[in-house]
Amino acid sequence: MLAPQVTGLTGQLADHRAGIPALDERYQQAWEASQEAARALADRDQNMTRLSSLIQDARERLRLKEQEIERLTRTAHPDDAILAAWSRGVDAARAELRWPPAEPEEDPPDRIRDEAVPPALGADNTERRKASTLAEAAYAQLVTALSALEYQAEGAGTPPADLRHAASQFLKGRHSEVEDPLGTLFESALADLQAWLDDGAERDRMAPEQVEQARTARSDAIQVTTSKTRELQEQLGLTQQAIVQRAQSALTAISEALDMLNRKAEGLGARLDSEVIPPDTPDQNWRTRVIPRWRRNPGGALLPYDNVTNTAQEKLFSIHLVLASLLAAPYPRGRVLILDELADSLGAEHRREVLAAIATVAKQHGITILATCQDGIMAEARPHCGEILYFHYPSKSEALNRPTRMFGLDAKGDRVELTAEALIEGRGQPQPPTADT
Repeated sequence: MLAPQVTGLTGQLADHRAGIPALDERYQQAWEASQEAARALADRDQNMTRLSSLIQDARERLRLKEQEIERLTRTAHPDDAILAAWSRGVDAARAELRWPPAEPEEDPPDRIRDEAVPPALGADNTERRKASTLAEAAYAQLVTALSALEYQAEGAGTPPADLRHAASQFLKGRHSEVEDPLGTLFESALADLQAWLDDGAERDRMAPEQVEQARTARSDAIQVTTSKTRELQEQLGLTQQAIVQRAQSALTAISEALDMLNRKAEGLGARLDSEVIPPDTPDQNWRTRVIPRWRRNPGGALLPYDNVTNTAQEKLFSIHLVLASLLAAPYPRGRVLILDELADSLGAEHRREVLAAIATVAKQHGITILATCQDGIMAEARPHCGEILYFHYPSKSEALNRPTRMFGLDAKGDRVELTAEALIEGRGQPQPPTADT
């Protein structure tokens, strides 16, 4: 009568085993996808950091360019057009002032005159400021222009060394109130400044276009970064959803196994309430909230594990929870469970339930269980054990324990004590002594 059932179960077992490679392959693909997503996320962070650095550098270069343009614009177009005429010579300045040409002198002094030649009587719109006043204003404008060179010591458009030297000498002379009756320092510094401005006129003309190109490039980089970031965020969201589903599936399997063990032990049902919370940012950790619950009374609610209950029920539920986690794991066969102080603090009835549940799960699923217990529980635990190691502690006055005893089962299933050969079977063979030893 059982032959058809055995045949059917054998076929189902073969089908399940045939499906294992496909499941392993899907698991491997999911794992590789998770690793790829993690690498993509790390690459995204590196790209974001690199692009942020590039944006900061571009902003700094743009700021320096704008300062340079403003400085050059202010220097190339002084507020007083008359002062600008001084750089073209005395005759140009007199024409800008609408003064008549100076009468030629046999030996014209090479200096700025204290008094200008009075204009002809009856001329309209005549400039009547003293030459000394105009000279002082020109000196002040030149000081302002040369002082600005101190803020542009590096980068594009850096003043040449001879201009910086001339500017330094001129500014030192002005600050120390050194007399310059012939205007030598003034004209030398002004000539060097004008030559530098003329040399950089083309560069200054192209500066606004270069700034606009830099802004366009920066805008394109930001757009690309934003698009890539959005794409990575979508991929990260999909990966997190897959991880949440997988974790939730594992917790659901544990909950079902816990309920099964609880009901087999004549309980009223148990459940795991769980929530898997993915991180909001890459630097945060995953969080999982799990609350084990079980029903204490018929028709009652599923109460959380930390509600007040007796120690025996709590111990039994804890063991059921451990066994459920083990059973819900993929391929539980061959796994090892270690329990300390087995069935400790339990009454006789609960102790039998715990031992029976552990033994049943171990036999049905091929699990090895290593457990310790006191001598008082040995009589009840012995029938469920395949092998027993007995550690004999004689008394506090003796420094060493008695020799360890080992018990197993013979071919008929009777309990027998094993010999020393079985005790040291896993230690390996001792090496023979050598001539050096």
